[in-house]
Amino acid sequence: MNEHATLTEPPRPRLPLELLLLICDECETQSTLAALCRIWRGFKAPVERRLYRNVDLVGRSMATILSWCRTLRRHPRLPKLVHSLRIQLPHAIKISPEDASKIAPALVSCVNLKVLRFLREEADRQSGTDWVLEMCSFRLTEFACSYLDSFRIKKVLAKQPELRFLRVVGGPRLELLSLEAEPWGPRPELPNLVGIKGPASFFGHPHNRPLQRIEIALSYSCWIPPLEKYAGTLTTLNILLPASNAVSTGETLDSISKILPCLVHLAIVEEQLWLFPHKRQWESLPCLEAFTRLKTLSLIYRDDSMGFNSDKRQAFSGGSARDGGVVREVLGCCLEACLSLRRMTIGTEAERGVERMYTSRRSSGGTEIETTTYGYIDFEAISMFWV
Repeated sequence: MNEHATLTEPPRPRLPLELLLLICDECETQSTLAALCRIWRGFKAPVERRLYRNVDLVGRSMATILSWCRTLRRHPRLPKLVHSLRIQLPHAIKISPEDASKIAPALVSCVNLKVLRFLREEADRQSGTDWVLEMCSFRLTEFACSYLDSFRIKKVLAKQPELRFLRVVGGPRLELLSLEAEPWGPRPELPNLVGIKGPASFFGHPHNRPLQRIEIALSYSCWIPPLEKYAGTLTTLNILLPASNAVSTGETLDSISKILPCLVHLAIVEEQLWLFPHKRQWESLPCLEAFTRLKTLSLIYRDDSMGFNSDKRQAFSGGSARDGGVVREVLGCCLEACLSLRRMTIGTEAERGVERMYTSRRSSGGTEIETTTYGYIDFEAISMFWV
């Protein structure tokens, strides 16, 4: 052997980035991702993409938020990886100038941000401020905000031509009218806006926006805003009922069928109650005759006394929603009565913390109905708002 020969380390295989990303996706904790980087430096880029693509800072301390901001400043490549951000900040008057000088540049540097949930502290009811968002150049597709009042939200939205979904969360009282007319400034065009989530008051003065999807949180009065003005474009409607029994799910369903008979997807969801109401009246079978295009229907009941009255027309004897057999029979009756319906879900909470969700689907041929039962209620999993 030549005495001048040297042993060299064999080159390590180059794995495709797609494979490395799949490996990172299987990791459930940040510590596991950090361990991958220590094992092989080739994991650094995919781990960073995994950690910084979707960032959730809601409920985190200001120290944690500032640490994240400093990291973005030190590593200029990282802000470009941020696709989705959820952040909760105190009111501007509670943020020191020094902290603001760190937060603002961090948000501005996230130039590729598409999904933003920008929230105030829950106890903060003062008008918001645009001290950050006015400076940002990102183009959002989804925006949830509780930080802006009527004047400021128009200025921010005017810079978001790609926005598809807007969610108005607690905070200053806003109305859809706030996005339309003076004296709050020019009307944001929002040419791609298709869906809005917000309280009923926000939709009190509907205007000429061709909305396709709406989710409304009703107040305790259960007043339904004039949604019929969207009848020409609206396909998906979610209604969140407050924790009271002022209006039943069946009454709400009847009201909607009269003004929006062409809906494709409808959900009526009762919010969780601290205390169950007493002696609630049983409801009739859901009446779907007025709907002409309905494909999915979701009804979530949260009441220990909930039940369905008998219906001779459909040979239904009635019964308590505690009985899974009764719920399955209700689903079958509805699918038989509404031929356009492809999927129907009924959720029940007959006892505190005891949830059930029953989903019936019509087979591709339309001749058979299959029902699946779940031991929990997950409305977001069945909501058609984002589909």
